[in-house]
Amino acid sequence: MDADELESLSARELHDRAVRYAVRHGDLGFLWDLLKVIPAAEAAGATRTRRPTT
Repeated sequence: MDADELESLSARELHDRAVRYAVRHGDLGFLWDLLKVIPAAEAAGATRTRRPTT
């Protein structure tokens, strides 16, 4: 896949491709770094959902 094809992909598709590649190749450093930034990204985007209390 060339640069033009990669640029045409959505951010979600790029993320999914990067994670699949890291898992297949055992890139634990990349996956660990990704896990460390997820809470900060969720807070910045306010994407965290709360469960309703009953």
